[in-house]
Amino acid sequence: MEDFDKLKEKFINTLIRAMPYAKLHSGGKWVMFRCPYCFDSKKHKDTTHFNVSIPQSINDRVVMRCFQPECPINSTKIVKEDDLKLWGIYDIDIINFVKKLNSRNKKYTDDSFMKYKKLVNIPRRNNKLSLEKLEYINNRLGTNIKIEEVYKYKIILSFEEFLMQNNIKLDTNIMTDKMAYYLENNAIGFLSKDSTHIVFRDIHNKKYISYNISGTDEGMKFYSIPSKIDIIHKSKVYLAEGTFDILSAYMNLDTDKSNSIFVAVCGASYEYTIKQLIKNGFINTEFHIFSDKDVSYDYYTRMVEGIGKYKFEYPITIYYNELDKDIGVPRDKIKLIENKIMI
Repeated sequence: MEDFDKLKEKFINTLIRAMPYAKLHSGGKWVMFRCPYCFDSKKHKDTTHFNVSIPQSINDRVVMRCFQPECPINSTKIVKEDDLKLWGIYDIDIINFVKKLNSRNKKYTDDSFMKYKKLVNIPRRNNKLSLEKLEYINNRLGTNIKIEEVYKYKIILSFEEFLMQNNIKLDTNIMTDKMAYYLENNAIGFLSKDSTHIVFRDIHNKKYISYNISGTDEGMKFYSIPSKIDIIHKSKVYLAEGTFDILSAYMNLDTDKSNSIFVAVCGASYEYTIKQLIKNGFINTEFHIFSDKDVSYDYYTRMVEGIGKYKFEYPITIYYNELDKDIGVPRDKIKLIENKIMI
């Protein structure tokens, strides 16, 4: 790359000049400043937790990370053009400098989006109640998930065993013992994408109940099937309202699973979920939504306009099941029709 040293110096000077409380550290390998994503410490206005790497050669990438645990950038991510512009940096030389470094160097796989925020154990015991719940899932979807496979999908068949195996005490300020007993006997749990919440699906009243296991007020309440994503290259996000819908999309449909994730919003709203995904770097992304039949196409067009069409790279595809109210059913009861929201 021509003029590498000159562009590197310009990059450093721009960051230090443009960003609050910015300073060079670690022998010139990083610039630290106040986080533009979580806005850093609320208590100390001059505290800096956000770091941007300074490339030392043309073989280095430009990455970022915030060390505030609740920040959406609390794991290492590639710096993109949208990030630079969010920081108020529009200089075309710097934008091209960062883009070229990150596009020419070693593939960067961001699987942090799907990594457990805290290490947890998923119970896989062959007790009667757990097997009955698993049978309910398989009968509903026409699948054949085995008890030893539930951890792959972050399915919690026993709330009581989950708490015991992970040494978590029930927080009775959030949930009563009576409610916990009810969920143990009448609901199936799904661990949220960052493992901060359990999203319970009541199999009798058909509603979602969320329980926070993280000990903080932060975290994402939607569920996703674990997978690895390379967010530098084009990815696909498949979304549905419910956990059974998204399991069906993954297991019953001929969906493209390469560089893709499957997400159930679980009552959190599509708009909130898509905004969180975009914030976590899903820019070069196709979005596919498996809609409930009673949600109109107009609802999704208004949602996309509300988020901002400019934030999407590709048309958004909306699917409806002609044979049932949603896709949370066996494969032979699904016949999809699709509509596209053009960008």
